[in-house]
Amino acid sequence: MNETRAKIALTVASLLCLWGAVEAWQWENGYQSHTRDPFALRAQEDRMVAINAALPANAVVGYTSDIEAGSNADGAAFNSVRYFLAPRMLVRGTKPAYVLGLFTKPENVTRVASANGLNVVLPFNNGVVLYQHGSAR
Repeated sequence: MNETRAKIALTVASLLCLWGAVEAWQWENGYQSHTRDPFALRAQEDRMVAINAALPANAVVGYTSDIEAGSNADGAAFNSVRYFLAPRMLVRGTKPAYVLGLFTKPENVTRVASANGLNVVLPFNNGVVLYQHGSAR
């Protein structure tokens, strides 16, 4: 009799676990369909193709942006660019020979270039521009 009760209890526990797993999957699937990529991280890969091709694999690349510094969007943008540029080192600032600009407004491209002595290597395309210091050419 104890063996039968143990089998029934084990079966019930297994079914409850299976039911919980199905419920969790359905909830997560519904959640993901409504909140897909809020920071457009998947778009970064397409934007970085030309930049990756133009940079040496061992480059240290500066990063500048007009996204509000310290915001969630800024952190997401910086880290996704860092991911897609790997193995290159991405650092904030405009001191390295190459600098990547990520902008929401095209007019900021020339403003940043003139303020930091940068030349445009790859023009503004989908919000991304690659600069190089004038002395690095």
